[in-house]
Amino acid sequence: FMLEEAKDHLAALMGCVSAVDAAALEPESARAYLELSCAIKRLGAGLELLVASRATCGAPWREEGYRSEAGWLAEATRSSVPEAIETKRTSERLEKLEATAEALRRGQLSSTEAKALASAASADPGAEEALLEAARSLPMSHFTHYARDLAQGALARDPAHHDRLRTGRFLNFWSDHEGMLRFSGGVTPEDGLRLAAAVKSQAAHLADEARRAGIGEERPEAHAADALVALACGELRRAGFDGPELSCSTRHDLGVLHLQLESLCQGELAGGELCEIAGVGPVPRKAAEQLLGPRWLALVIEDGVDVRTVAHLGRAVPAHLETALLARDRRCVVPNCQVALGLEIDHWQIPFAQGGPTELWNLARICHMHHRMKTYEGYRLLGGPGSWEWLPPD
Repeated sequence: FMLEEAKDHLAALMGCVSAVDAAALEPESARAYLELSCAIKRLGAGLELLVASRATCGAPWREEGYRSEAGWLAEATRSSVPEAIETKRTSERLEKLEATAEALRRGQLSSTEAKALASAASADPGAEEALLEAARSLPMSHFTHYARDLAQGALARDPAHHDRLRTGRFLNFWSDHEGMLRFSGGVTPEDGLRLAAAVKSQAAHLADEARRAGIGEERPEAHAADALVALACGELRRAGFDGPELSCSTRHDLGVLHLQLESLCQGELAGGELCEIAGVGPVPRKAAEQLLGPRWLALVIEDGVDVRTVAHLGRAVPAHLETALLARDRRCVVPNCQVALGLEIDHWQIPFAQGGPTELWNLARICHMHHRMKTYEGYRLLGGPGSWEWLPPD
């Protein structure tokens, strides 16, 4: 009976949608319809996640010629196989997450939020309520990063997790609708850091060559793509960050060991030490030391958003201010911007050109786009750590 009633409601909804003339709507009305469509989409996505695992039980994927359950589910949901795998995995996790499942029934979570929340709560079951509260209170981009960091932090403490990551490494290639060859993959954090360091070094060299040749400026992403091809095909120029070519600022981007002040005062670390890599997230300290060596790690003692102490653990030229900034501003500080790599340092309160001091209180890490908007287009950065504001020109 419930299924038939739901189908009747669906038919009525289809009639409403067919009657909407989008071109004739006022922008305010269009936004109201957008809000309504998002609510409907959340309900539909929630129902899909709740029933997907059960629906695959006994599914006739062999009889119908599919290679796997995931292939059958991908066709049923009109999605890709990787998306179907993630949907089924989330559906299975929801069987043990009653509060999250109830939030889905009420249309309170989008599919993206539910998948991130279920992944993090499965890694740290005690965090489910905190994750639901974060989903209600944080902007979407902030919540997904919060959930990812929580999951990575919990999993990194599992000695067997690193072996699972290595077993699950992969690389796939495919062609998109425009004919561009695309690829996706996954490797362990230390291998990923080695790859990122090599590509970054090679891309910088290619950019220098292009400037010397008088070639018009290209996007950094274009040079990174050329660098990856050159590295893979053996056309090496200056790959890797070993030796004197590793600048002081680059070292800071590679390894920072974050300790909470409360844990330090108690004389022990909750859950063990974790090394957070900029742009990557928490990784086991052992894995970071194997890649970087202990001399490249920097120690940062934190109290909330306040960086209390910075001490370099090795022979590197001291650069305490850069390390403090990296620890405090791990992403672009502009609200809703989640760029974590390639950040620039801005004298945000008193501009350097007006005699602004190069001190921690006057500095912030922001992405290139927002730095340009603030410098040349009149946008303003106000507030401070934990309460940043981004205001348009007067």
